[in-house]
Amino acid sequence: MLKICVFTGTRAEYGLLRPLLFRLKQDKDINLTIVVSGSHLSEKYGNTYKEILKDEFSSLELIDIHLEHNNDLGICRSMGVAFEEYSSVLKKVNPHMMVILGDRYEAFAMASVCHVMKIPIAHIHGGEVTEGAYDDAFRHSITKMSYLHFVSCDEYRRRVVQLGEEPERVFTVGALGIENIINIDKMSKTELESELNFKLDEKYCIITCHPETLKKGDISYIDDMLGAIDECKGLKCIFTGSNSDGGGEEINKRLIEYAHKNSDRCFYAKSLGLLKYLSAVEYCEFVMGNSSSGIIEVPAFKKPVINIGDRQKGRIRSKCVIDIPWDKDIILESIKYVQSDEMKEVCKLSENIFGDGNTSKRILHIMKDFLENDKITLEKKFYDVR
Repeated sequence: MLKICVFTGTRAEYGLLRPLLFRLKQDKDINLTIVVSGSHLSEKYGNTYKEILKDEFSSLELIDIHLEHNNDLGICRSMGVAFEEYSSVLKKVNPHMMVILGDRYEAFAMASVCHVMKIPIAHIHGGEVTEGAYDDAFRHSITKMSYLHFVSCDEYRRRVVQLGEEPERVFTVGALGIENIINIDKMSKTELESELNFKLDEKYCIITCHPETLKKGDISYIDDMLGAIDECKGLKCIFTGSNSDGGGEEINKRLIEYAHKNSDRCFYAKSLGLLKYLSAVEYCEFVMGNSSSGIIEVPAFKKPVINIGDRQKGRIRSKCVIDIPWDKDIILESIKYVQSDEMKEVCKLSENIFGDGNTSKRILHIMKDFLENDKITLEKKFYDVR
């Protein structure tokens, strides 16, 4: 039996991995273990491991890496804990392959441990660029430590090959998030209101803001966005909590304070969870902030996205996404524009560039082929692009 391990360190990443996890769970040839770590085990970020427990996977390894402080020093200390704890778990589980999605520092720590322990890595969402975050370097580093590469589109495939990975090991499979959108039955608006205990009787937007981690802790740019929202009195807002990057805690404090002062039209959630988030997008006017979800998943709903700042700079995006700086006046104008008939028509005609909803099926088929047919050798050759 094939022993496959999947790592998850954040709510967003788990939501994306979920269709693949269920496919692995249902395969009789696979013994699945999920390593749950990072912000999942932090009350500050919603204790989202509880959402994973509800899905009733038979083998979970919960590893607390102590994310008490999300400043630079705190993150480095948590990475140190991660190296020690992850290696102990992997020695016990001894998987044939580890699946890692994305570009987080927790994922980088897991990839590093796997590399040293000679466990082949299947990496999802490599080849992407986020110039405004240090995740960029983590992502490309994970690529170089990985054996199989599952990218969301052909341009990202070319970039992974450019990094020296052999084309025979790099596969364009689409984005798992699109699979969720296509296959998950959304809540009704009434059910969503009941779950949130927040009326959605007026137009509303969803806002998710993460730190621009290369700005050295300065998160004053959030005030420009809140100032613009303050002038949109007829618009309700659902804020979702920031991640555990340096500065995320301070962003959350400002959003919580603003939502409390404007409780008649603002709602804050540490984490909505996958179903509530997708359902909220289904009925919203637009999404705003700097989350990768706004670039990859939200356009599949044909919804407008206001992407602010540099965090997602470099990623491929559809015409549903408009890119603007952290400037109050520009944000205010953009809020008006994305609700216009012109922008709605643009979104209606936009193409989904990240897949057809069969991503997890493709990933599983390729992983099994490589593992069952003994195609893996960790002595990789650097592929020179001529």
